[in-house]
Amino acid sequence: MAASDRVLAGGAAVLLGLAYGLCLVSGLRQAEHLANPGERGAVIACCYALAYLGFAAPYLVDGLGALAGQTGAFVALTAIIAGLALWTAVRMRPACAGPSGTAKVTHLSAGPAETTIPCHDKVKRRFVRAN
Repeated sequence: MAASDRVLAGGAAVLLGLAYGLCLVSGLRQAEHLANPGERGAVIACCYALAYLGFAAPYLVDGLGALAGQTGAFVALTAIIAGLALWTAVRMRPACAGPSGTAKVTHLSAGPAETTIPCHDKVKRRFVRAN
């Protein structure tokens, strides 16, 4: 490896490490802010578990590629992503009482004070405060 490539790789590693650290701290602060006091420990533990799963993902995908080939890995990952998207869509479908399945809510984060959004009872209870 050429010396200039090592410097570039070192600089990239530093920048990516800083970005990861900022994202982790920001995510943990957001999770702590949004979680109920009785659920805070479980939410933080879940954040850490997902972070470590994210660390392992490149190695798992590489291993899958070695076992199934590039096309097989692509098909498997596409199926996993589609399944997760479908599961999320089913779990997050609008469940609010109201004529249109929407509710006016006040966001706890930055944004417009009142926004009409489709809501799910659990999401509404945890992430927004009803007016």
